[in-house]
Amino acid sequence: MHYDVAIITVRPGTEQKALARLKETLPSSDGLLACWCSDIGALNRILLIRAAPDITRIHAEREKILRSGNPFGVGEYIAATSMDTYVSLPFMPPVTAGQYGPVFEVRTYVFKPDGVAPTIELWREWAPRRATVSPLLAAMHSITGTVTRFMHIWPYAGLAARIISLRCSRTFIFPQTFPRCVETRRRLMGVRPHDPLLVQPSISKQGRVFSRRSCLHRQQESVR
Repeated sequence: MHYDVAIITVRPGTEQKALARLKETLPSSDGLLACWCSDIGALNRILLIRAAPDITRIHAEREKILRSGNPFGVGEYIAATSMDTYVSLPFMPPVTAGQYGPVFEVRTYVFKPDGVAPTIELWREWAPRRATVSPLLAAMHSITGTVTRFMHIWPYAGLAARIISLRCSRTFIFPQTFPRCVETRRRLMGVRPHDPLLVQPSISKQGRVFSRRSCLHRQQESVR
């Protein structure tokens, strides 16, 4: 499965207006899986994740969005936008709509040039064992933009559950993955009850999840 991962940077002071507009425009977006926003770290960023059966469909949708003159319906608030394509690791099932979280951890690694293939094989062996500690929602790597990026998403019932899982998982995948990395990033995402978008995840008639999440963003960088 291919995933379109877009980061919309909005002008300071316009985030709430942009989110309110996205609540109206995004439900019509085919393949929509998530709409999240950062609160700590790099502010005024809105993260969108959409699924598509192939890269041709993603490119066609991007061209339509960019030529509309009003990307995502929030063009008047946008300062910058990035759009990248990710593909699931071969053994991972597609991300589907459902009730997850309400806390999510999103990790992004940048690998050395030879890091993707051995990491796929490592995760093929270790991911099922790591999933006994907490479920793995997504594991994918980029094929556009800054390539050799790897992103994985873990849902948790709360911050306490995430801390317990992290302690239990230290002997699983992550120590073996880090030697292949040149950069690592981590984001924790959770619900804010006063958001203009939906507070709890819900499934639309088309089976899509549309939710507003806040992002407690902590970035770590390490050069190996």
